[in-house]
Amino acid sequence: MLIKKHHYWNLNYKGAVEIQKKLAKKIILYDDISPVKRIAGVDVKFLLSLSSAIKFTLDVSKFRIPEPIKLAYNYLQEYS
Repeated sequence: MLIKKHHYWNLNYKGAVEIQKKLAKKIILYDDISPVKRIAGVDVKFLLSLSSAIKFTLDVSKFRIPEPIKLAYNYLQEYS
């Protein structure tokens, strides 16, 4: 995943204020997205060398989960 760098983090107070002013101009104060149809959720748990993850989607209009919840396990091996 590429993350666009908007600025450097090594700033003084004046530089931080300038960045805040630029970012303030980008705030959207109105609803400009289409209606939400689905919401997705993910949770990951790590315990020693075992990990588990769960993923689900929720159909907002029917307030139900339209597909089976997927659960995955993974054994983490130590690398030396």
